[in-house]
Amino acid sequence: MAISSKLSDEQLAEFKKVFAEFDKDSSGSISKEEFGAALKKCGFEPSQEEVDALMKAADSDGGGTLDLDEFISLVIRVNIAILQAKLVAAFKAIDTDGSGYIVASEIGAAMKTLGYNLTEDQTKQLVQAADADGDGKMSMEEFVRIMLA
Repeated sequence: MAISSKLSDEQLAEFKKVFAEFDKDSSGSISKEEFGAALKKCGFEPSQEEVDALMKAADSDGGGTLDLDEFISLVIRVNIAILQAKLVAAFKAIDTDGSGYIVASEIGAAMKTLGYNLTEDQTKQLVQAADADGDGKMSMEEFVRIMLA
């Protein structure tokens, strides 16, 4: 099933609009050259090797170009990678002792920097809500799961 069939009409229209902007020759596909130019237009400076690698990873049918569904899939994967990187950075910022786990006191301190003064019970409840294995602390996986819920 094509990924485009899983999108709302509005989402699909937006993807088609961006796709058309990148498909400079209106061929219905994005060539390697068009893709490289699009990345540069977005502020990236990829090497030819990076463009080649991205194209190869996204070109699921091996045709040498990206069709709309391949383009949508690539954009979604990039957005997921960006979100994951942001969640990892947030986890590391909260995990002030670098233990690889977040405990209630670290949640409390993080919330305080955001202007929220939580009680110890409230911070424990936040950890418990994410603590799938019951060890009293939140792992990276538990943090990501609760943040994406």
